[in-house]
Amino acid sequence: MVARGQLVLAFSALLALAPPVGGLNAPTAASEPELPTGASALHMSLVGSLALPGGVHGDVWVQGDYAYVGTWRQPSCPGTGVKIVDVSNPAVPARAGTLAQHNGTSQEVMRVIHVASPAFTGDLLAVGLQICGDGGLAGVEFWDVSNPRQPDRLGFFATPGTQGVHELALVQRPSDGRVLALLAVPNSELSGAGGDFRIVDATDPRNPAQLAQWGVKEQLGLSLPGGQGQSPMIFDHSVRANADGTRAYLSYWDAGFIILDIADPSHPTFLGKTSYQPDEEGNAHSVALAQGERLLLGADEDFDASVPGLLINAPPALTGKIEMAQGRVSKRLSETGPVSGDLVYLGRACPDGDPNANTGVPGGDPLLADPSGKIALLDRGACFFALKLARAAQAGAIGAVVLNNQDGAPIAMGGPSNLPQPAIPAVMIRQDDGARIKAALASGTTVNVTLSDKIISAYNDWGYLRLFDISNPANPVQISRFGTAHAFTDRANGPPDDGIYSAHNPIVDGNLVFASWYSDGVRAIDISDPANPREVGYFVPPDTPTLSPELPTKRPMVWGVAEQNGLLFLSDMNYGLWIVRFTPGG
Repeated sequence: MVARGQLVLAFSALLALAPPVGGLNAPTAASEPELPTGASALHMSLVGSLALPGGVHGDVWVQGDYAYVGTWRQPSCPGTGVKIVDVSNPAVPARAGTLAQHNGTSQEVMRVIHVASPAFTGDLLAVGLQICGDGGLAGVEFWDVSNPRQPDRLGFFATPGTQGVHELALVQRPSDGRVLALLAVPNSELSGAGGDFRIVDATDPRNPAQLAQWGVKEQLGLSLPGGQGQSPMIFDHSVRANADGTRAYLSYWDAGFIILDIADPSHPTFLGKTSYQPDEEGNAHSVALAQGERLLLGADEDFDASVPGLLINAPPALTGKIEMAQGRVSKRLSETGPVSGDLVYLGRACPDGDPNANTGVPGGDPLLADPSGKIALLDRGACFFALKLARAAQAGAIGAVVLNNQDGAPIAMGGPSNLPQPAIPAVMIRQDDGARIKAALASGTTVNVTLSDKIISAYNDWGYLRLFDISNPANPVQISRFGTAHAFTDRANGPPDDGIYSAHNPIVDGNLVFASWYSDGVRAIDISDPANPREVGYFVPPDTPTLSPELPTKRPMVWGVAEQNGLLFLSDMNYGLWIVRFTPGG
């Protein structure tokens, strides 16, 4: 891993860089428009743009003269489908149609390839469908977009018992002509509905059929739920196929990036995986491949650079903020507002139950004190979080603090969805912080704390782009990481504004990477020396009013990037479509 100073280059240094190796070397057209007010760019020029109505936008894909832009679940699950844009004249893109409009359904990610098989010949689009409202669909839908102005629905593959297909890959294998749709179905394995990764034969897209499924619990023995950092989860977020459809690369959130051999698509075989250090956030989001599939570029997605905190009000020896994580199975502090009170130590507080099923311990744990009107201090372990929290609430506690029993950051406490939600807010704190608090209580000292979702204990970095040498897939080696200047957060003052400065989706053209970076727009990165990735250009759109309460920023939010004929196509979540040209600096 190289030093941070090697990864983020100053603006003045960028101007002197030699042009990287890549395919986007078309000269800037004299007629291209100037940047709109509020936009910024280095070695990129604006070609055209189109504001798109119909909710918050998802990913972008380009095939021929048409761009396809997906729809996110916000605001209010609009179900407005995949927008089709005519980009034959990129200076004046024009809306051409829509497909896959379904109530209660989001259509974030789509892929289009040209297919030639006995069952179907033409441009085939596959779009992942996810449930976000009443009557929503879960699965993948196939469309004939040979004539994008008259798209024709061909077939649908359902993923029952799940929220649906989040991201996918579509490939026709040169070896046997089979068309494979590789699907990421998040939390499918956790809910008992099958593996998070599915392989579907779409050679006949009117009759798609599943060939195989794969999950980390069944295949690798990983615990579910699990994870690390502030978003502790293990699920398959996305998948990418190599060019010949013989390998699949899974972005498995906190479990890292996983490499599978799918030469026999009915029997995927594990080859290797990356891993995160215990103090890292994790969040393996998406991948790209480079240098003859020797390099894997993995993007970590992180939506928050602030570390939530718990405030200790007394005693003076402990006063201050410490790191905490809110529980996912308890009342949210945004619902209850701040809660202050004295801590009282109860022990584990598990009810009478079966320890093998995590439902309790025989006879139940004794409560070591009366928590009425106070905030319960609980040990982690022996039963589901919701059960011990419910027991504390029933005994009169107004909130709960759980002590982690492992080193590292606290986790956002989860558990089975069929358990009732405790009526009090709850947070977890680090093991070492908990030990100091327990020692103070044992000495008879009163410890008073405040729980609030407005307290920040520290700041960390946003998500990076990581470069791995996978020439030996059984032993991937991280050789560098890249972050924009904003991605490396000022530890004292935090981010410069309310933007989200995380990596999102990378694509590769020779030794150039183009990575969508949310509020940092799109970044051009030279990886001719993979140990020293260098930023060589960028385009940042102007601010756009947010459409969703889940996007608390007016800064640009570039979700995806696609490349064709020397142009880059960017999907901006609140705006729509931007088309830019990269011209390497001399």
